[in-house]
Amino acid sequence: MLGVERSRLPTKLVRREALKSIARSRFRTVKIGDVAGVGPVQVGVNEKDLGVTMAVGKEIYVLVASPEIHERGVLLLARRIAAQKRL
Repeated sequence: MLGVERSRLPTKLVRREALKSIARSRFRTVKIGDVAGVGPVQVGVNEKDLGVTMAVGKEIYVLVASPEIHERGVLLLARRIAAQKRL
């Protein structure tokens, strides 16, 4: 699952909001986009998916992947999303 929100706030405040979300989720920070964090998220009763929250410019991305996908692949996808130019 991928969610994207474009904010009207200044970029500095978008990064701050992303950092708050990363801290609430207890994600570890990674160097992707402006700020990003990765960690486990509880979706089902016994299922732990992998989540990524990141800020790129004025956009906040939330990516949730199934447990079958390794963290390395999820982070690669996040890096590719962060590198894309806005149309």
